[in-house]
Amino acid sequence: MELKTVCKLDQCTGCMACIDICPKDAVRIKDSLISYNAIIDEKNVSTVMHVI
Repeated sequence: MELKTVCKLDQCTGCMACIDICPKDAVRIKDSLISYNAIIDEKNVSTVMHVI
């Protein structure tokens, strides 16, 4: 399964602005030791738009 991300994969800064502005509460931050990724939960949105 391909992840839909707000930023390019492994390029998220972790600022969480996308979480604050998403009216559907469909963005989650998935972090690891080397990177952050803002993941879009497509079940919560009808149209997925990349913010950046």
